[in-house]
Amino acid sequence: MTSNYYKPKLFLAIVLVIIMLVVIVISWAAYLQSSCSAMQSIPASIQVKDAGKRPLLGFNTNTDHLNFGAVSPNIMSSRKVEVQHDQDAHVTVSMDGDFETWVRINPAEFDLKAQETKEVYLEANVPRSAPDGNYSGQVIFCFKE
Repeated sequence: MTSNYYKPKLFLAIVLVIIMLVVIVISWAAYLQSSCSAMQSIPASIQVKDAGKRPLLGFNTNTDHLNFGAVSPNIMSSRKVEVQHDQDAHVTVSMDGDFETWVRINPAEFDLKAQETKEVYLEANVPRSAPDGNYSGQVIFCFKE
């Protein structure tokens, strides 16, 4: 009688251990898939300045960071970045910071051969309701080799 009492509990314990192992394996696989073998970031900025009836689009050609210039609300400013890596990699490009929701990246994800150069275009579309000010962020390049 006593052995029949423990059989359902033993079965339940085995099932719980198997479920835990499956969850750990799936989590580990997701972690490995999402981690970058190399990462690089470029500081980015934009200045929003309402110029009244005359829209403003000021250019900035500095190469020390990605500066979209001085821009009026409801205006778009774009920049191009050339990406290169010393090994074959899958590249993911993302934006982080004060104006990340304004920026469209094309392409945001691509495969890159070793020493190949790929152009990435970034467009900052300043919303009509954006208040004047200086906004900063960074463009992040994740390389999965």
